[in-house]
Amino acid sequence: PRMTLTSPVSTGQLAIKMLAKGVVPLLLEGSRSQHPEVVAAAVGGLGQISRIKDCRTLLLQDPRGKESVREMLRSKNGRVVSPALLLVTHLLWDEEWRPAILGIQDPPLEKIIVQWAAFAFQKNLDKAVEWRTCEKRASKEMEQKIMHKVQAGVVGNLQLVQEIKELKRTRENTLEWMEIDKYEWHPNILIGRCALSLSTLNHLMIAQHMAQVGALRFVSCVIDSPNEDTHAPAAGVVRNMQASGFPLTTTQVPDPEHLLYALIYRIEQLAEHEIHDQRTFVFMTLITSLYSQQEWQPYFRQVAKRDDVIKFYVDTLIPSIQNNAAHPLSSHERFSSPSPSLPHRRQSSSIRNQSCNEETGTLKRCNTCRKMEVKAKVMKACSRCHLVYYCGRECQKLDWKTHKKVCGKE
Repeated sequence: PRMTLTSPVSTGQLAIKMLAKGVVPLLLEGSRSQHPEVVAAAVGGLGQISRIKDCRTLLLQDPRGKESVREMLRSKNGRVVSPALLLVTHLLWDEEWRPAILGIQDPPLEKIIVQWAAFAFQKNLDKAVEWRTCEKRASKEMEQKIMHKVQAGVVGNLQLVQEIKELKRTRENTLEWMEIDKYEWHPNILIGRCALSLSTLNHLMIAQHMAQVGALRFVSCVIDSPNEDTHAPAAGVVRNMQASGFPLTTTQVPDPEHLLYALIYRIEQLAEHEIHDQRTFVFMTLITSLYSQQEWQPYFRQVAKRDDVIKFYVDTLIPSIQNNAAHPLSSHERFSSPSPSLPHRRQSSSIRNQSCNEETGTLKRCNTCRKMEVKAKVMKACSRCHLVYYCGRECQKLDWKTHKKVCGKE
């Protein structure tokens, strides 16, 4: 989850209230339903509320919790897998969950992510081809109608100008098909969650293995996606692989020139909007790292020919950063991000709020077995001190020999 969003991930008060009402067991049960719509809605809820540590604890202590997560990832339904990847991203925050998640096989998690990303990209490509075909047909029909009106003399010059403007507007709106339909899952959301989970997983796996499953090809596609939530995780995957000692060569990337252009273009977009966040740091760190490698230099020279802005970055800005003549990244010190030279993979700051790492205290734990209650006020407090809680009489009896020494003395 680090270096992926422009604002910290934190727990919400509404989510905490829902947690207290016992929503986690209800959602977990819904995820096992035979009805696809119910499963998709339940997993979507778990993906959102799992930002709360209590939720992840309840899922872990549920006897079928781990298997339920595996079943979500094995689903053939994109509406289920998409929120399941968000859930897995949150579960990987906790060391207790990592063995279960990293132990997923047939296929392993990283392969699941790349396969679903490929599927989502193909869906987008198919939709783009379909939209362009429809757009060309509609434009041709509109041109024919305008010509008929002109020939019949039923349209004046002013009206003709207006209709031509409308035709141009239709042609220019080439990304209309990428708008998110609130009634249906969208490939771009899935791509974003694939990037997020792969970036998180990348902290915990060997870089060579990530390259073998196609992580770099995925990055090459994602870095140019219109979905901004995918950019920093994608760059973060590459940067983490480099930081672990993995040499990023030009032969491992499908189109090195395109990757460089996309990275510089993203940096320029952020600069135009005066955005200085972890994305800027990730992009600049990655691009300067690639610039320092001799085999990347021909591609930098080639991409510099595209326009004057790219040429300025390649010829002036990036070299000046490398030579420490200028360092625009100083404004990012508040993120405590690692130096590009550090070989560590886990030392950069997390952008999630500390509230995501700690239990809320809304749900009590049994003082004996340490299980968490699934709903607020289910466990009973010690009737004498009211400071400790128990899930039942048996646990209270087992703990009494120890607890009676301090009960009522504080």
